[in-house]
Amino acid sequence: MQTKQELFLDLLGTEDTQFVIPVYQRVYSWGLQQCKGLWQDINRSGRTGNAHFIGTVLYAPDRFAKTAQHQLDVIDGQQRMTTLTIVIAALVKYLRAHGATAEGLTADDISGAFLHVKTSNGVAAKLILSLNDCPTLEAVVNGAPMPERPSERITENLDYFYGEMEKSDFDADVLWAGMKVLTVIDAELDRGDNPQLIFESLNARGVPLTTADLVRNYLLIAMDHDEQTRLYREYWEPIEVMFGDDPGAEKLNAAIRTWLSIRFPKVRIHDKSETYSVFKTYIEDEHAGTPEELLDELRGFCFMWAENYNFHEVKEFRCMNWAKGKRRTLVPERASQGGF
Repeated sequence: MQTKQELFLDLLGTEDTQFVIPVYQRVYSWGLQQCKGLWQDINRSGRTGNAHFIGTVLYAPDRFAKTAQHQLDVIDGQQRMTTLTIVIAALVKYLRAHGATAEGLTADDISGAFLHVKTSNGVAAKLILSLNDCPTLEAVVNGAPMPERPSERITENLDYFYGEMEKSDFDADVLWAGMKVLTVIDAELDRGDNPQLIFESLNARGVPLTTADLVRNYLLIAMDHDEQTRLYREYWEPIEVMFGDDPGAEKLNAAIRTWLSIRFPKVRIHDKSETYSVFKTYIEDEHAGTPEELLDELRGFCFMWAENYNFHEVKEFRCMNWAKGKRRTLVPERASQGGF
């Protein structure tokens, strides 16, 4: 892995480069509290001129890039990169509305350098989010109408930043001065690096990853973009939809934990924090199939679990058809016979 300290705007503004959030990454999740802290940090740096470190951006070149000349898959740092892109989009909107500039830069200057990239097909968004968030951010950076079901976090945070800019004490020059001194650790993976292990070690901070986040990333991170998208849409997206409103993915995490306790009974999960570690042990030591086979089984189990979620206190579920026909050596006898 190659690392260096770099100004965030220098990284984001790299010519002919597009940043892509792979589909296995969790959705954008920063809330107002984190946005308020970032807003204060940027403006403080703008007033003092002191650099402010905002974290690591870990990425790998996408060998299957189809749009920009250089396409980078962001493995860590997507939350801050997305939030700062929203700040820039709000600033562009403000400058256009008021006919103003920020340290001599017009809205078009900033948008052209940090929100858009030239491609063989014209102009595209500089930052491409994962499937559920992508249409909303594209609408934001293009000043276009919102999709039918916009990402609430993106729209809420855009409204917050723009609202702060409409206040009488806002100074666009100060904000842009602060943006110019934000620094990151620019980390590019080498071919032999293991992105999942690095991702896990870096994500011991920030918004905690759920068990579901880690399992999804583990299963999809090694795929090319098209295969990630296919598996996500066919298997993982239906799994998430099954549980509806599920803050912190608590229901989905419980489903994964229960599936794992049936599939891999020789290693007991004593605490829910151990789930992902046991999952990795199962995959590396026991599972003999492909990631798609595992996703197919997990989808079937989660369908059963979602249907029976109100019956968690009952020891007997209405059906266990998900286990029939699977490898008997890895399934407890009572599960393979239809009971638990």
